[in-house]
Amino acid sequence: MITVAVLHGAMIFCAAVALGMESFQLKREGIFYFTGPWNVLDIAASVCLLAGGACHFRDVLGGVQTVGALGVALKCFGLVDYLRSFPRTASLVRMVSVILTDMVPFTAILVVMLFGATLFFAINSPDSQEFALDDEAVGPFRPLLTVYQLMLGMEAGIVLDDSTPWPVVLMVVLFMGVVVGVLLNLLIAIMGDSYEKVKES
Repeated sequence: MITVAVLHGAMIFCAAVALGMESFQLKREGIFYFTGPWNVLDIAASVCLLAGGACHFRDVLGGVQTVGALGVALKCFGLVDYLRSFPRTASLVRMVSVILTDMVPFTAILVVMLFGATLFFAINSPDSQEFALDDEAVGPFRPLLTVYQLMLGMEAGIVLDDSTPWPVVLMVVLFMGVVVGVLLNLLIAIMGDSYEKVKES
């Protein structure tokens, strides 16, 4: 048990040092610090690791398992940034960075569409288990999870049959047509454009 506490203490120290270094970089670069996704990822990872370590010392196991695990995963994702040092992976990392930056407007449109469809289904079908706001596992996020699964083509629990009200059928058709048909093709076009930009530079 002492070894685990020492490891968590060392992790908190390292995360605090990393957060301090990020703050110096933020002070030096100003608002341009946030133009790359890697800096935001580093801050989020350090904050999650600090919170996860604090949860360990306060005996909040759920916080360690959720926030701490998220911090470790984000730190691992952040290690991809260091692959820019190698010739074979440098262009791939740059491509990922450019694609993530170019996807911000697309993501904003997608979030608005998801949120609108979620509100429609939650209001239109409040008695449906798939859109219940009091779900035991995810709570009020159940309608959003159902719509997200619908977007990915997963079995979301929405059954379209003779008893389905016509507004629900219309919304499913419009949502699938716009999100899957139009927006995902737009995403492919954005990624292709980003690839061309990286290839030319």
